[in-house]
Amino acid sequence: MTRATWNEKYPEQEPRPPALDLSTAILGAGIFIVALIILAVGLIIGLQFPDFAQNRVIEEQCVTSTEHELFTEWVTESEWNRYNKLYYWVVTNPSGVLYNGQKPVLSQRGPYVYREYRHKTAILFSKSRVSFSNNISQIFDVTATKSQCADCSETDTITVLNTRHLQLVDRVNGMENYIYSQIPEVLNNTLWASTSKQIGFNADVLKLFGCLSSTCVSALSGNVTSFDKLRNISIGEWIQVNDSEYKAAILNKRSGTGILETEVNALYQTVLNSSLLGVSDAQLTNLQLQNICDSYVLDTICNSATGSSSNKFTSDETFFASCGLLPLMRIKNITNTPCLVRISELFLTFMCKNANPTCNFENDILESFYYSFRDFVLQTLAGVVYEALFVSGVHGMLETRPQRDIALGYRTADGMDMSGLLPRTIGNINPQSYDMSTCQGDTANGNMDVKVFRDTILDSLCAVSVDPACDSTTGHSLFSTPASSYSACVKPNPNSDVSMFEENIHDTLSFVNPVEIDMFGIRVHRFHLDTNKYNTSIMYPCLIHNATSLLQFPAIISEPNAGPCSAESLSSLDSFVDVEPFTGKVWRKVTRLQTNALLQANDVNARGVLPYNVSVNDDPFPIYWRETVIHLTEAASNHHHEKVTKLMDASCGGLVSLSIISLIVVIISVFIIIRPHRMLRRVAPVPEVAEDDVSHITNNNNNNN
Repeated sequence: MTRATWNEKYPEQEPRPPALDLSTAILGAGIFIVALIILAVGLIIGLQFPDFAQNRVIEEQCVTSTEHELFTEWVTESEWNRYNKLYYWVVTNPSGVLYNGQKPVLSQRGPYVYREYRHKTAILFSKSRVSFSNNISQIFDVTATKSQCADCSETDTITVLNTRHLQLVDRVNGMENYIYSQIPEVLNNTLWASTSKQIGFNADVLKLFGCLSSTCVSALSGNVTSFDKLRNISIGEWIQVNDSEYKAAILNKRSGTGILETEVNALYQTVLNSSLLGVSDAQLTNLQLQNICDSYVLDTICNSATGSSSNKFTSDETFFASCGLLPLMRIKNITNTPCLVRISELFLTFMCKNANPTCNFENDILESFYYSFRDFVLQTLAGVVYEALFVSGVHGMLETRPQRDIALGYRTADGMDMSGLLPRTIGNINPQSYDMSTCQGDTANGNMDVKVFRDTILDSLCAVSVDPACDSTTGHSLFSTPASSYSACVKPNPNSDVSMFEENIHDTLSFVNPVEIDMFGIRVHRFHLDTNKYNTSIMYPCLIHNATSLLQFPAIISEPNAGPCSAESLSSLDSFVDVEPFTGKVWRKVTRLQTNALLQANDVNARGVLPYNVSVNDDPFPIYWRETVIHLTEAASNHHHEKVTKLMDASCGGLVSLSIISLIVVIISVFIIIRPHRMLRRVAPVPEVAEDDVSHITNNNNNNN
């Protein structure tokens, strides 16, 4: 280096750009791929695992064979507790209601709580269907009853509207027909119970019924054990109470001979025969036939007219064979003398048709015999029926008996089993049978949907129905449709409505407006009864279901309500169902339904036949209301918690944690790939100087100093 170059600056060398190490790029790409894999696993856990778990759980509860792991639990329904709570509308003024036209004063009594147990029998699996019968028992729960009604006990005596009586009356088209229909049976029972050796129909006793003198009393008392009862059914005793012109005419004509044995036998043989009297089931349950028979009497017999009714019967004999004597007796206020004579002749002729020897009624008092026999049957014997069944028996518009009998049923004195309000197995007869679909064909929607339902009521209805599908129905049982989409960490969207089959009405109830609630620490959706769907009747705005065909008397099902149908419901608590959305299983179902009778004048009163004076209006007559509760057990909820809740929590936790980890790994991999010089930059090297140049520069510096 020379002096001339002292002030020259050594040129700095350009630093080399940092080279991208191939191994660094591979590392970054590998880390990014791992991040994608972690994210994919997280998405699978979060999005696909819930569907997989849901299908597995639903398959677990889908019982399709006797080998299923939960078959025993399904048979015994051990996962659910069942309760029935009965509230009665007790009539506190029964005499005033029946005889004085008073408005019923009602008082709610209850609840009487029964624990219900079910066990399936006669189980038959067939492809995607299963059929079975329910063996049902009802156990009175004293503790639960006392906790809600301190002075209630199972044996309380209460007075309520008699539903069995309403069924019998409606079946034969009115109270008057019902009274007449019971005459043969009550008369026969009286004869059987009263004759000296309990031998039943006694011709010697009947012969004495025709006696028209005081000597009959001593004769009857020596031949029968219950003389007073037989006096009530004696035509001779009745005529001796001389209180009418036609009775006086017979007494004047027959004072010495009385009513002949042939005539008495003909009268009682006719009255004891339902078909001859015209009060058989076939005759009284057919309202159209009754109208035709009545029209024949007025149009053909009385007026000799021809028309549609006369075409039904080709002769008086065919009329009598189809209608019996009742239409001839039921006609009132006959002012047409030829009509009266004609009816009297036909009546006595048909009554004595099979008599041997023949009857011998005097022509000049035919009308007197007709009136006497008619009023004796329709008034006196009808009064005997009233005394036997309504006063001394168990029939009548109101019944007073132990609550247990009304709830569970009872056996009458003559050995007839009467059904109660609650279903239960009696002997070997199960009260219910089901045909359901399983989820074998449709996992999401077909689990235990009801297809066919039968009970004792439907057995009788379907026996006379021409509809082969009279017992077909639809609706969910203890399982409904699960939530359509279910993802981890996301609340499921509930279905908009649930249609549940309801045994109490043999039909489906719709539940809507789901809200989320907590049950056993688990989220479920509560659906409320869609009352707006059913409350469409102008006359009965509280109507939920028309139960006339079901209960076999005019009736409606409503929400609990003590007053007129237009009043507010008794309780703000409505019917609802709680559904666990993941499986669609019903965790709780509460239905509160009230049975109300729609009383009609001809069903409760029979003027001139019955002393009833019942006031009838358009308001429904409350009878009782029933709260039915189905509640999942806590043990079953714990099983769900182990099988579902923890899995869903793990799925959500896995999705979140793996997503976070994946995000972190992605950030690291991108940082490595995109900004490697930040991590790999080096310091540029110092330029090298020759040793002689360094010495020369050093000496020059020293000289200057």
